[in-house]
Amino acid sequence: MLWLALCFPLLPLEALTRGDDVRQPAAVELGRRLWRVNAAAREFGVQPDMSINAALALAPDLRVRVRNEVYERRALEEIAGWVLQFSPQISLISGQGLLLEIGASLRLFGGLDALLSLIRSGLPELGFSFQDAVLPTPTAAWMAARLGVSLRVCASAGLVSALGPLDVGSLGVSAKMELRLRGMGLHRIEQLLKLPRKGLAKRLGADVLARLDRAVGRLPDPRPHWQPPAHFDNSIDLPVEAEGGASLRFALHRLVLALSGFLRGSDAGAGRLELLFHHREQGPTPLILNLMTPGRDVTHLEGLIMTRLDRLPLPAPVTAIRLICDDVRRFETASEDLFGLRRKADEAVPELIERLRARLGDAQVHGLCALEDHRPEQAWARHSSSVSPSHVRRPLWLLRQPRPIETRRLYRVSGPERIETGWWDGHEVARDYFVAQTRDGRRLWIYRSRSDLGIWYLHGLFA
Repeated sequence: MLWLALCFPLLPLEALTRGDDVRQPAAVELGRRLWRVNAAAREFGVQPDMSINAALALAPDLRVRVRNEVYERRALEEIAGWVLQFSPQISLISGQGLLLEIGASLRLFGGLDALLSLIRSGLPELGFSFQDAVLPTPTAAWMAARLGVSLRVCASAGLVSALGPLDVGSLGVSAKMELRLRGMGLHRIEQLLKLPRKGLAKRLGADVLARLDRAVGRLPDPRPHWQPPAHFDNSIDLPVEAEGGASLRFALHRLVLALSGFLRGSDAGAGRLELLFHHREQGPTPLILNLMTPGRDVTHLEGLIMTRLDRLPLPAPVTAIRLICDDVRRFETASEDLFGLRRKADEAVPELIERLRARLGDAQVHGLCALEDHRPEQAWARHSSSVSPSHVRRPLWLLRQPRPIETRRLYRVSGPERIETGWWDGHEVARDYFVAQTRDGRRLWIYRSRSDLGIWYLHGLFA
């Protein structure tokens, strides 16, 4: 196994300031003294443990925030959702960072260098700075990352020599124990490893020895597995009230980027997005975006949102933005032909329609569908559904007799498609059909009768 540790020393600050311009001096205070400061504040001479008044004297524009552990936890889970696209095995270290098992992902991403490059470019774009290390055990990786020592050790044989120069503070023991170690003249891990094991356990306790053994692989090092949420729900507070679409783009980009990573990690796409623009003295302004096909491309989604936002009247300045995606669908990648032309053509039409609907409004974009009527003027109708009638799908297997089905655990993929026919032969039907998906990815053709909307029926199964 190979573990990547990501430590976020500025998480308490960045969790509160993700909507800020990175050039704005900012700090988090704890007990009326500065606890974390960003790089822009350091340029003015502002340092941690400085009094707030002294810091403001150096940097009058310094924004000082109060620590919020709820925001820290939310930010850490957002990061975990984004890195899910690189590894399904993630463990959170409360308030500090996370661990990823990346050994099984290296071939998929073209090796360690390529994988780290993606993470190192993506996380700052999300608004988070970090320290990383790669080692064969999670304890060893975390020891190096929390000190800011970017080690890369892929083989267990080099583990002991790599950990040797690290400071004993990397063990994460209590402040009292760390002081005791230093009082004994033990400042580096290699000094601890040279001591007799029995004597070490007797003088310092079993905990220190167990930490060392987990670090070098002598003891198992199980980690709790982080379970991603079923849906995406995240928000960003703005540093100052914003009135227009352009001033909201910075925060919107970070939200969409986080959503895209979450969807890729879940092998899913978004069918529907809901944005809530919060105001200081009134309820939020909603923006709903329905997609023809499940999407997760950052550029496309961001373009649709900004186009729709240009048409959305905001009644008051915006203080925060919340992005919700509760319609998470399985993402299907179209098969390519030899030259990749078919996939481009298949994607072009839905994306064009989505852009038109975003710019003109859902009610202004229609399709045409054929009707079973011999009269030319009655043989067609306008169609405003999000699914193009010319691409309506039919199941491979049709049940002889439709049977009732419970729909609470199903996700809607497309629909409704209304079918009304048979009045002339005494077997009239009036039904609304939907394509639904189970949790394990199976596609079902279900309907409910127009005369009894309370009961759902299963009528077919897709291959």
